[in-house]
Amino acid sequence: MVHHSLMTGVYADGMKARRRKFRLVVLFALLAIGSFLAIAAFTIAWSFDYFGWHSRTKWLLSASKYKTKMMSGPIAQDGSLRHLEWDGWGFPGVGDTVLYLVFDPNDQLKDASITGRPGKYAGIPCQVVRIRRLETNWYIVRFYTEQGWNNCA
Repeated sequence: MVHHSLMTGVYADGMKARRRKFRLVVLFALLAIGSFLAIAAFTIAWSFDYFGWHSRTKWLLSASKYKTKMMSGPIAQDGSLRHLEWDGWGFPGVGDTVLYLVFDPNDQLKDASITGRPGKYAGIPCQVVRIRRLETNWYIVRFYTEQGWNNCA
């Protein structure tokens, strides 16, 4: 016959092992859920450029390509700044939002990029939501939804 205290000790050791295993599973599940939420938040922020990470990374990796493309195009005769479509997003029924890369040779948009105020600025045909400076003379201009460089509402 096995002694009662020996059986109790084996049972207690088994319970401790199960508790330890349960804690590890819970910890892993919490880490997995937390990681998923962090990745989802980052993806949303990246996609909609809330913090400018997408634009800054895109500019860092391909500025020379965009500069060459921008400078090879014709100069506008209507006094508007050189520009090209940089990014955009939209949803059916809601409309499209467009960002433009803008070259401002006189750096007149610098103050607008610092204040962050929406408004109408020289060389840009429509009112804009926001202007963000990438580097001297280079800006990202965000128009209101359903507006573009050639279709001010």
